[in-house]
Amino acid sequence: MGQFLQGRIEDEMFCARHIGFWDEPGSVGRVNGSSVRAKRHRVGNGISVSVDTAQPLRLAYFAPSENSFLRANLESLRETAAKVGAEIQFFDSGWSATKEFNQIQNAIQSGRFNAFLVQPLDGQLLCKILSDDAPKAGILVSITVVQLCNRGTLSGAEQWAPGTTGVGC
Repeated sequence: MGQFLQGRIEDEMFCARHIGFWDEPGSVGRVNGSSVRAKRHRVGNGISVSVDTAQPLRLAYFAPSENSFLRANLESLRETAAKVGAEIQFFDSGWSATKEFNQIQNAIQSGRFNAFLVQPLDGQLLCKILSDDAPKAGILVSITVVQLCNRGTLSGAEQWAPGTTGVGC
């Protein structure tokens, strides 16, 4: 499973470079109202998320209670974060969709994170908060396992919920 997450990160980086998600590297952008050297990621819905490239990635990982599958995910994510100098905080929803929603809402309001990795328990409940609220707060959102906004029965790129980084390219 560790290779899956590392592969997903590599896929996102490939898409960003080759499909045009990122504007010019090192362009001047705005992060939290300040002018900084930033990369801007267009996530759909007319939303761009600017990330200050001088700051470390501050990732919030939202997933249900640990089991062997999730422990492998978390271990791989921590290893990958350490390699790239990212900070990571794990939020355990305890298999409660309402708790997961509240954790995400609190993480957005805290202003501490610039990226979310989410394994949604309820993709419809989390649709607006992850595809609209989080990106408007300057947070890149990547989804794994369960798709958002009733898109789970669709195929390929149709599974992408605008406002998130997508489901591959």
